[in-house]
Amino acid sequence: MTTDPLQANEFAPIPKWPKTVGIISVCWGGLGLLCNGCGAAGILMQSTFLKSAEEQLGPMPDVMKPPPAQLGLIAIGFVWTILLIIAGILLISRKQVSITLHLIYAIGGILLGFVGAFVGVRQNLAIAQWVQSNPTDKWAQNANPALGWIFLAVGLVLGLAWPFFCAAWFSAKRRADLGGTAMSEIV
Repeated sequence: MTTDPLQANEFAPIPKWPKTVGIISVCWGGLGLLCNGCGAAGILMQSTFLKSAEEQLGPMPDVMKPPPAQLGLIAIGFVWTILLIIAGILLISRKQVSITLHLIYAIGGILLGFVGAFVGVRQNLAIAQWVQSNPTDKWAQNANPALGWIFLAVGLVLGLAWPFFCAAWFSAKRRADLGGTAMSEIV
């Protein structure tokens, strides 16, 4: 054993930093920005997209239009994906704060996923009820309520997969493996 601090650090164990998880976080965040951007553009340009459909079917019923909560979730989703990208970059750079940021992302991502699912379920139920109440309406005849449930299920699986993974990966055991502190010290 040497008393020289420079030589002592030479033999210190290197913490196991999962750079791959950081790279996936950056890529997943980039995909999230793309998806949120397309979702926002689709909602904002909906009147342009539906112009020909409304000429044939009449004005779109309000129940089929995206609720205001969906725009709010998209805006929050932008912020959340930027947080994930920053956390991923910091993880690649081996910064200790990346663990905390990934845990914050995981908790918020899970909450956002369930709130988004709640909004989607409410809208799908409202559309199904409207279709049932207005069977002669042209919009009701062209509606496919099952498609809304499929989109909701796929969105929920994709939206919750990475937050649940991050919550599991960066748990107290992983924090110890990475040379971090116990989970109780974050809170």
